[in-house]
Amino acid sequence: MFFFLVTATVIKILVFGYEWISTVKVLAYRQKVTGHTIMLAIIAYLFIGIIWSFIYFMIWQIDPYSFKISDIREYQLKPWNLAMYFSLITLTTVGYGGIIPTGRWVMLLANLEAMAGAIFLTVIVARLVSLYSNSG
Repeated sequence: MFFFLVTATVIKILVFGYEWISTVKVLAYRQKVTGHTIMLAIIAYLFIGIIWSFIYFMIWQIDPYSFKISDIREYQLKPWNLAMYFSLITLTTVGYGGIIPTGRWVMLLANLEAMAGAIFLTVIVARLVSLYSNSG
């Protein structure tokens, strides 16, 4: 089970990672801001959250005590849904606190994801603003 879980996670990360890189390359070579450009930026941002959710899901399956859920009655969702929720909340740095990382590795990964999300938004927004101001 462990080998299958890790292998499946690595494959998902590679596939979505390739798509993310392809999307970011298209964004990097754009010379004009259009609706399509903005949509690509949003998709690339969401890809980051999806990729991290695969990692959190794998960790959750291996060690469910790496996360603490504040009110278990409220969360009748499957671990995949909770991993996706935790990833998107971490990526956007909102951090509601409904799911708290308790394992050392999950804490480290959550910090890295939050930094990746902030850096991505900063770079992409700066690039889009630069392209938009140069087009007028």
